[in-house]
Amino acid sequence: MDEVFESLMICMAANYKYIYETVKPRKPDFFKIQSLQIIGGEPFISPERFNFIFEFINRLDNLFAKDFEYCRSCLRLDSKNRFKVKIFTNGVTIGNGEIDLAKIEELSRFNNIRIDLLVSIKGLYEEAFCALQSDAGCGGEYFEHQVACLEKLADATRRNLYVHAVLGFYHSKNFNIRAPHIDAKDMFKFNEAPLSVRLYSALEKYKGKRDKGFFVEPIHALGKKEEDKEKFYNKNSLYLERSDLIEPDLQSNSKTNYEKTKLKSLLDKGK
Repeated sequence: MDEVFESLMICMAANYKYIYETVKPRKPDFFKIQSLQIIGGEPFISPERFNFIFEFINRLDNLFAKDFEYCRSCLRLDSKNRFKVKIFTNGVTIGNGEIDLAKIEELSRFNNIRIDLLVSIKGLYEEAFCALQSDAGCGGEYFEHQVACLEKLADATRRNLYVHAVLGFYHSKNFNIRAPHIDAKDMFKFNEAPLSVRLYSALEKYKGKRDKGFFVEPIHALGKKEEDKEKFYNKNSLYLERSDLIEPDLQSNSKTNYEKTKLKSLLDKGK
């Protein structure tokens, strides 16, 4: 814990020196650290890992109490003087109960920290979910745990905790995602299976809420050159499809509200 926190202190000190001693910009807010992202592996892989993350954030919150002006000088805060910490999780240990909902709600207790909890989902029904996993032996129970996670968090009370459902692998700017036995046009649809119906109902609760949201984040690993894109397609052609079935203009690695995608009509009109 000490080593990790010390690394953050070093980053903050370097940022402070860059802003106020080296560059001295007219608009220092543009140069402040915008957020802290906690990603994987899986940050919530166990209760012990969750406790580690909680204590780390608590230590940062205590630093605000001790020296608020210094924190504000090198960290970008929102209108409520909160610094954003983003945690990316697949939600499995929340859905299966290994990490109790009460523990998650404790993330809202910090005074100067805003937690954005992003639950990454792949696919809107079990077969599509499993097709997008790197593990060929994917079991449907993982999809069920993700659905259960979103159901639990949809009704949770919170103050400084913002929950976002993020559908990844929706499409690429250059290719659409498919599976050997599933066409691209069928990868991101709901069906009548019980888990898909439950997911649809859960996501309905995330629409239009201030502390929640449903987003789409296209992800792909391409080089900038056309030849790199061609190599990527050839290597993964079994899982990619060149078509305009899904809108091609969303930004990769940048989440977009579902209302700006074709998912809006899908969710608003039903399955």
